[in-house]
Amino acid sequence: MRPELTSLILAALTFVNFTKIISANEYAVKAESKQHVIDFCSHAGCSFVKQVTSNYFLIKCPSPRLRSKSGASKGNDTIQDTANKFKDTIKKVEFQKLHKNYPRTSDSKWTEMWNLNGQVLPSMKVKEAWSMGRSGSGVTVAVVDDGVQLNHPDLRKNIDSANSYDYYNVDSNPTPRSVNESHGTMVTGLLAAEANNSQCIVGVAHQSTVIGIKLLGDLGVTDVTEALSLNHNLDNVDIYTNSWGPSDGFGYAGPGSVTQSAFYDGVTKGRDGKGSIYVWAAGNGGLRDNCNADGYVNSIYTIPITSVDADGRAADYAEVCAPVFAATYSGNKRKNLWLFLFQIILFSVH
Repeated sequence: MRPELTSLILAALTFVNFTKIISANEYAVKAESKQHVIDFCSHAGCSFVKQVTSNYFLIKCPSPRLRSKSGASKGNDTIQDTANKFKDTIKKVEFQKLHKNYPRTSDSKWTEMWNLNGQVLPSMKVKEAWSMGRSGSGVTVAVVDDGVQLNHPDLRKNIDSANSYDYYNVDSNPTPRSVNESHGTMVTGLLAAEANNSQCIVGVAHQSTVIGIKLLGDLGVTDVTEALSLNHNLDNVDIYTNSWGPSDGFGYAGPGSVTQSAFYDGVTKGRDGKGSIYVWAAGNGGLRDNCNADGYVNSIYTIPITSVDADGRAADYAEVCAPVFAATYSGNKRKNLWLFLFQIILFSVH
């Protein structure tokens, strides 16, 4: 696992098989106002939960309205019939299903940071950027992943614990609850590990602030949960880095309609109107996959990055596709599945 510096941040994503599992009677409702949704809930016997994006809302409906007398699931037929009566104000009602996203495994050779220390040419000139005072100061990055260890001795100085959140377990502590959930903490280390403290490594943007967002878990997530994660603290987050996604080579998948709405809100309203930055990876299926089939990578709202090894050749896990924006150095071992591009933290955000 190696951090990279070039024009953006990024974390590697692979194409998941999106196993669908029914969620707990939750619906995403598209409407122009909160009051329209509240009125609909009153008529349908549902409860208003929260606003998700500028035009999507989350509601919860009781089980009896969703099942026949035999107990068989009726999906969203009953709710949809009710929504049809409100067609002037309720534009869409979507039953929320869980789908599974997976974090990527990483190389643990932290000391071999050849891509940052100028051992290869052309150099990404990280030390030169630091000498110019460009080390992430004033930039906030949301690490959307499987959690972040808030009390890690090399990270805690640069983590905004108060604004971090766990959308998977729905609480304010995104600390991983399993030894297998280490990916987000490693991402945070590559990005913002404290400098000159004799601990592990130094982050490429070691003066940036990280907000930890736990999205991933064994049971999967819904479209609404992804949207909430990608709009979390929208006014204060500059960059959302995502190292998760569908599994390699198993078909087509991408963001749902609520997540697409969240992307739009982010790029039009985030960073005080300058637009949030969403970085994605163009990997990790190699030649057996194609990131054109990845709806997150080929979204107009994300910035996809591929990778090359120390010799300047395409990494063996890199995918070929039209949306790729740039390439950066990364290790070429099969276990080294992440890419991180943080020059935008050092230069572009300001």
